Amino acid sequence: MEIIKDFFKTITWFQTVEKEYGLEKAIELDVDQWKRFTVIEAKRIMKRFNIPKNGGIPALVKALKYRVYANIDVQEHYLRKGYPR
Repeated sequence: MEIIKDFFKTITWFQTVEKEYGLEKAIELDVDQWKRFTVIEAKRIMKRFNIPKNGGIPALVKALKYRVYANIDVQEHYLRKGYPR
């Protein structure tokens, strides 16, 4: 449920800024925000789903499933034969 709340925070934030300051300013601030948000999102996902900090590629693949846009963006992950999942 918390992950859904994170998604809606992202949407409502942009809409609020756009309404108050216009689309151009909202986009400018959105770009800046995403630079910080990706780090925040990664930490939240790792904590929420008990993903180890130095878990390598398998941890990354697991974490990517929980990104805010994971249900919108199609992602495919390929691991070499014999590489642990």
